[in-house]
Amino acid sequence: TKSPAADKTNNENESNNSKKNVSKTPSVINDSQSPIGGNITVNTDVPQRKFTVRIDGIKDIGEAGIDKVLFRSSADMEGNHYLEWYTGKDLGNGTWEVEISLSKSINKTEKFYISVFADDKAKNRSFLGMAGALIRGDSLSHKVVTNNPVTSQGYFTLNISDIKGINYDDINYIIFSTWNIEDGGNKIHYKDYTLSENIWSTTVNLSDFNNKKGIYYIHIQVNYKDDKNQIFALAYVENK
Repeated sequence: TKSPAADKTNNENESNNSKKNVSKTPSVINDSQSPIGGNITVNTDVPQRKFTVRIDGIKDIGEAGIDKVLFRSSADMEGNHYLEWYTGKDLGNGTWEVEISLSKSINKTEKFYISVFADDKAKNRSFLGMAGALIRGDSLSHKVVTNNPVTSQGYFTLNISDIKGINYDDINYIIFSTWNIEDGGNKIHYKDYTLSENIWSTTVNLSDFNNKKGIYYIHIQVNYKDDKNQIFALAYVENK
């Protein structure tokens, strides 16, 4: 006959075993707020036929935290040709980057459109902006930084630097030809303001375009001292 003490011990063991076997129910993340991002930088290496896209300032204003950053590259703005998705590399401190090498199958393609998205761990997705890359035989390697790539502040700023394949003494100035894609017309040619040696910048005030919403398309051109122009870089900004 079992003693009361033995029964008590057996009951305690069964209770402990049942607690061990109960799986914890994962907590549900109650987060409906989407991530935000900062500046977009494009570095092109024309001889190596590759470019990198970097975005900084990414953070989740909710509680879930950033899961991943995606870069969609295509040869047209709608994503119908040579569409590829890339998962960015987390460089820390809210900065993510991807390097894209061009395959032989698209050697004739010159322009690339890159859309950047961020997903948080609650499956909220944000569009953080667009970038452009121009890779062709007569293009120049360069770095373009777009501040406020998705703006509601009435302006955006572009910086360009590290231009390679050119003699700087031959440069007269840099032109940032800007227009609203939906509008088509009203193209404004902004000349550069030189920040420092070999760095050029311009600020586009959207009041010049009556604050029209949508995507703005920027052709970046070098004007040589013989007065010839050469398009060598692209940028895109959305006015929300």
